[in-house]
Amino acid sequence: MQATEHTLFKNLPEQTKPEKSAFNLQMSAVDTWFDSLPMANIRVATKTIYNALKSTNSQKASYKKRLYFLEKIHQPITELASNLKKLNLNRKLSLSLKNTSVSPL
Repeated sequence: MQATEHTLFKNLPEQTKPEKSAFNLQMSAVDTWFDSLPMANIRVATKTIYNALKSTNSQKASYKKRLYFLEKIHQPITELASNLKKLNLNRKLSLSLKNTSVSPL
């Protein structure tokens, strides 16, 4: 059992207390952030969500707050993934580094 747990959790980042500048996982703050997402601009929305996920992944937070955040962004992530596929259709393989990575804002 110990080996299984070690295998499952070895790649998870260590969670620390969030700094003041970190992403706020309070439900009202998540709602405000979600309403301000620029969904018309695929690249900016993707980078914004990526940065939020990266920030929240290493924060200590209650499971309720984390689950609320993840449920809130599930549909936009699905839509963005679909749009990114369309964006890269009919492009030469292999895609350039610019088209295969998400760089921070």
